[in-house]
Amino acid sequence: VYWVADIFLGFVTGLLHKGHLITDRRKICRHYLQTWFFIDVGVTVMDIVLEFGAVDDTVGKLSQITQFFQDQFETQVASMEFSLIFVMLSMGLAEHVIACFWFGLGQTRSAGEETWISVSPYAEQGFMLQYLAALRWALAQQGMGNTEIEAISLREGIYTCGVAFISLLIFSTVISSMTSLVSAVHGKRMLEMQQMGILRRFLRQNNIPAGLSARITRFLQYTYHQVASESHSQPPILELLPRSLHAELQFACYESCMRKITFLKEIMPRRGSVSAKQEQVVHKIATHAISLMHAAEDDLIFANGTEAEILFWPTQGSFRYLQTEKALQVQEGQWISEMCLWCQWAHVGDFISDGFTKLVTIHAEEFCKCVAKVVELQMQAHRHATTYVDA
Repeated sequence: VYWVADIFLGFVTGLLHKGHLITDRRKICRHYLQTWFFIDVGVTVMDIVLEFGAVDDTVGKLSQITQFFQDQFETQVASMEFSLIFVMLSMGLAEHVIACFWFGLGQTRSAGEETWISVSPYAEQGFMLQYLAALRWALAQQGMGNTEIEAISLREGIYTCGVAFISLLIFSTVISSMTSLVSAVHGKRMLEMQQMGILRRFLRQNNIPAGLSARITRFLQYTYHQVASESHSQPPILELLPRSLHAELQFACYESCMRKITFLKEIMPRRGSVSAKQEQVVHKIATHAISLMHAAEDDLIFANGTEAEILFWPTQGSFRYLQTEKALQVQEGQWISEMCLWCQWAHVGDFISDGFTKLVTIHAEEFCKCVAKVVELQMQAHRHATTYVDA
């Protein structure tokens, strides 16, 4: 309540400006809107949400938003665009620093000494015009435009020579970097446009129905960008890893969802608590039995009455599980069709994605092959299957 009231008080509280008390309501409101208003509103809204809202949900949503932007920035195209912006900002900062030193030299004068400001038409002008003249001079040293401002004193002449030498290095480096980055970004986008053009031509030449064509195009456009920023998409450099280290990496990627299966949680490697055989089996399951699956809007993941061969873990998006009399919404973070790991099973409903979604899958046949390689684990799995099915 205090901080909300403080926002309203900010519009009526006087302020000091250059030693003068300002009480004009319009000036007070304009000053507050230009300074602390948006900061106060942002902090107050956050406090209200954390105080009266669902804290866990809010923090979870903020984490998802942060992860989304982090993934977007880690894509190759976004990285190049960010590098291009960084080069431009660095260039602007360098020009600002050069202009500030040049402006300082123009303001510093001894008795009877002339400077570039004192002999220029800007001698009687305000600070902003003098700074803009200095900035224009700095840009002219890079070959961007021209200016009539010249060095007058010895200090200004020495500074001009130093700036000319530094500008030669900066200008060539910046132009080279910007050219390569722009070419790379343009090449990536042209590749995407080319692939989408080939796809549309293929769909048109094969007389694919318009509805199906639209669904395919939307899904591939989504997947093209999603896979580029996908944390699970393995960069090619990982192919250099030895098989054992790659298996450990795969296990680390899927460990959290694997622990939700009781049997796997029991045999998960803990320091000093399992044998090397068990650890190897778990790593093989992560490498050979687990994979990622993308689904489009209204995709049928499995149908009622079909044999269950794959276990599903939704990681992104929502799903519908349709049975004869009811429909259930399935959210992230739960295994679907775990029964197929322990016995022959048929689905008793339809599992449909609501939009563009992503799932972690475990193939039951590969899972059984991995477990069967160790006799002790095979027997333990048999006991667990009996208990699970009876329950």
